[in-house]
Amino acid sequence: MHHQPQLITDLSYCLAGVDLPCGVWDQPPSRAVVLPITPTGETGRAGVMVVGLNPFRLYDNDYEGFLQLVAGQISAALANAQAYEQERRRAEALAEIDKAKTIFSPTYRTNSAPRSP
Repeated sequence: MHHQPQLITDLSYCLAGVDLPCGVWDQPPSRAVVLPITPTGETGRAGVMVVGLNPFRLYDNDYEGFLQLVAGQISAALANAQAYEQERRRAEALAEIDKAKTIFSPTYRTNSAPRSP
C-alpha cells in the first residue's frame, strides 16, 4: 500500500475517450496525481484524492506540498463529520435512556412509596 503521492504521467492513455475539463485553459490536464486521504483515529475513513495537474505548471515540491495540505484538510473534515455523527448518535441514545427513565420513574415511585403501618 502506497502512502505517498503517485504521479500519473499519461492521462490520455488512462482515460482514453474521456473529455477532461480544461477550466480557463485551452488544454486539458495530461497528468494527475493520486494522494492518500489518511484515516484519523481508530475508525477513520481512508481514501484517495485524484487531482488533474495544471498543464502549464511544473509539478514540484511546492505543488505537491499544497496538494498534500488539501488532502490533509479533507481528512480532517471527514474526521470532524464522523465525530459529529458519533456524538449525534450518543445524544440520541442518551435521550432514549432519559425517556425510558421518565416513563419508568413515576411507576417506580408509586409502587415503592413507603407505606404507613
